[in-house]
Amino acid sequence: MTVGLLPLCSVLLIQVYCSLVRPILEFASPVWAALPTCLVQLVEGVQKSALRIILPDCSYESALVSCGLPTLLARRDEACRRFISNIKESGFLSHLLPQPTNVVHGYGLRSGFSRSEYRIVRTDRLSNFVTHSYNRD
Repeated sequence: MTVGLLPLCSVLLIQVYCSLVRPILEFASPVWAALPTCLVQLVEGVQKSALRIILPDCSYESALVSCGLPTLLARRDEACRRFISNIKESGFLSHLLPQPTNVVHGYGLRSGFSRSEYRIVRTDRLSNFVTHSYNRD
């Protein structure tokens, strides 16, 4: 028996993966979203292994397409965007976001307008942190 193009057992295994394994991989992902590339690949490797078990004859990319799953990186990116959007809308935690400061000079700027600047971030780790990297969107 098949559902769409996939056999029924594959569909059930995808549902088991999506309901039991993937939530563990994505737990609190906005907190640890600024992972180094080697750790991103390690986390993504769990999904690759699961899809290799479910669809052994497919490459990772074709398995994602046939199962209708996004990469974990794309899901983590979307979760971070939702997290920042919820912070901005609720106002409760908005003090955690970097706020622009008005730079006032005693002289006129070329454009004639005052400008806003975000606090200067001196490390890559902080600049990649969720409150900095997703707040500018």
